Amino acid sequence: MNKKSIAGLTCLLLLATTGIVSADPVRDIQKGQTVIGLGLNDYANTGLSYYAEHGLTDKIIVGVKQVRLHGDYQDGHVNSVYGEYKVNDNLHAYLGIREYEGCDDINMGPTYGWDGNVTVGFVAYQKVAKKVETFESIKYNRRETEYKAGVAYAIDSNWGIGISYNHHDFPEGDQVKGLVVGATYKF
Repeated sequence: MNKKSIAGLTCLLLLATTGIVSADPVRDIQKGQTVIGLGLNDYANTGLSYYAEHGLTDKIIVGVKQVRLHGDYQDGHVNSVYGEYKVNDNLHAYLGIREYEGCDDINMGPTYGWDGNVTVGFVAYQKVAKKVETFESIKYNRRETEYKAGVAYAIDSNWGIGISYNHHDFPEGDQVKGLVVGATYKF
C-alpha cells in the first residue's frame, strides 16, 4: 500500500472519530486499571494472541502484546511494546516497537534496524449501544501496515468479548489476514 493511501485512511479515521459524541467506551481503561486479553485467529493455522494493558495516567495506556501468525510459537510471532495516548474518549494515538520473530516463512521484504519497527497509528472507538462498541485501527511501520475493524461486547464491568477482522500487509511481501475472536478481563 502506498503512502498516499495510508495518509488518506488515517485522515478518514481521524475525521470519522473526532465528530463522534463522546461516550464511555466499553473497553475504557482508567488510571490504575489493567486489562488482559486472549484471542484466537484463523490466519493460516489457528493462532493465538494475548496482551496486557495498564492505565498509567488518565490519558496514557501502556501495553505489551504478542500475535502468533501461524499457530505454533516457532512459526512466526510479532511482539509489541506500546503506548496509547487518549486524544479523546473515541480516539487514541499509538506509538510502539514491534519485533518479528520466527517469521521466516512470511515474505516481509527487507529487514530494517530497530527504527524500521517503530510503529505509529490510531485506534478509534464508537459506542453503538450500552454494552456494544465498534473499533477500527491502522498501525504502520516500515515493514508492515496493520488494519483492524471489529466489535466488542461488555458482559459486565470486568469481562468482555469481541470479534475483529485483522489484516497485516507487508508491502514488499505477503499478507496475513483473518478473523480474531477473543475475551478480555479488566481489574
